[in-house]
Amino acid sequence: ELERESEANRLLYTTVLNRYKELNEQEDLVDAGARVISSATAPSRPSFPQPKLMIAVGFTGSLMLGMLFAIAAEGLESGLRSGRQVEQVLGVPHLGLVPKIIGLKGEKPHQYLMQKPRLAYAEAVRAVQVGLHFSNHERPPQVVLVTSSLPGEGKTTLALSLATTAARSGHKSIVVDLDLRHPSVRRELGQAISGPGLVEAVNGEHTLDEVIYRDEAIPNLHAITI
Repeated sequence: ELERESEANRLLYTTVLNRYKELNEQEDLVDAGARVISSATAPSRPSFPQPKLMIAVGFTGSLMLGMLFAIAAEGLESGLRSGRQVEQVLGVPHLGLVPKIIGLKGEKPHQYLMQKPRLAYAEAVRAVQVGLHFSNHERPPQVVLVTSSLPGEGKTTLALSLATTAARSGHKSIVVDLDLRHPSVRRELGQAISGPGLVEAVNGEHTLDEVIYRDEAIPNLHAITI
């Protein structure tokens, strides 16, 4: 039994050895048909993504997307944003555009106008005043009504700014608050809440001189509040 097992192992080994020799001989006979022209070098940067290409594509895409959003916003806008639109749509003359003041620290717009008279806001208010003056050069208007279509649009701010500009030019000006539902001139001027106003003057409780408020910080500026 041991001899038979030994003979079987010998035959198996002989078969494997012969097969190994045959494979070696076949490898020597087969020609790959290829040769090394140059050795490959390690890349110094990645082939993808390419930063310049990605930046160019991103910038172009964002520019086009921004233009589409701007066109859509322009089409959906229903308000008036220029003097030409005001004249074309409403059919009334345009006096000027007054910008919004951002970043006021406890100051009122008419006080800001006195402290910085050469900034854009002051120039815009002066442009409105000049427009009012030349609307009738022979008889410039002495009384100007400032109103708005909705609350909070800035009529009090503009009225006080116009009066302040006139007072700064040496003209006596008086602001009369006629908004009985939402009076705000008294608050903007810092006048005492308990002081008499327009209603008391109309009822005969106080004289006109008693209800006129005089701003000590701005000479020639007066107000009759509610």
